[in-house]
Amino acid sequence: MLIGPGTFSTAADFAATIKDLGVGTIVGEETGGLASSYGDVFSVELPNSELDLGISYKYFLRTGGFDNGRGVIPDIRIEAAQIKRVEGKDPVLSSLLEKIDGESGG
Repeated sequence: MLIGPGTFSTAADFAATIKDLGVGTIVGEETGGLASSYGDVFSVELPNSELDLGISYKYFLRTGGFDNGRGVIPDIRIEAAQIKRVEGKDPVLSSLLEKIDGESGG
């Protein structure tokens, strides 16, 4: 699975599950979203100020059963240079395809 700093929410949860269960290889950069997180918000309005307030009341612990306070760390780190993205190139995908091609002998 290809991940990076733009990987948040359910995508980060999915990447953590794949990594924790060992059913795939995670490639790219650390996810922007944490692997364990809070969610499901209870909304209230404060009576005097009438400000809206949201309070998370569920904690979602990653499949591996731990919280290291970080996003999902890839098994194979491939760092993308922002300038390449601006030029319309995808260095992460290119590097990944080269690795796959090298392993398959193609």
